[in-house]
Amino acid sequence: MFSMNEGESINEMHARFTKIMNSLKGFDKDYSQEDKVKKILRVLPKAWRPKVTAIQECKNLKTLSIDTLIGSLLTYEAVLKEEELFLFHRKEKTISLQAEDESDSDEGDIEEMAMFIRSMKKGFKK
Repeated sequence: MFSMNEGESINEMHARFTKIMNSLKGFDKDYSQEDKVKKILRVLPKAWRPKVTAIQECKNLKTLSIDTLIGSLLTYEAVLKEEELFLFHRKEKTISLQAEDESDSDEGDIEEMAMFIRSMKKGFKK
């Protein structure tokens, strides 16, 4: 059964699909344009469901050419890759704060308090 492999691009999937269709033609098995379009739409991964639904609702699958379909899918693939890249860079820029060890914090607080008291004593002596 034909399916789009994980990590496979639309161009790679289309090349495999065309090769299979050409081989089947050699055995006198030919599919209509509509059947080919429907098959391609069925094999797309779940992440592509919104695009598949949009194509099915907005386009007449009987008149939709393979080239038009592939062009539309390539555009969507570029959008998905751009979003993926954006999310990757967003994760890279995330700042993580490190908690201080409580004993270090206590020592710093004590030193700050001691400096404050010394400055107050100096103020009272004047």
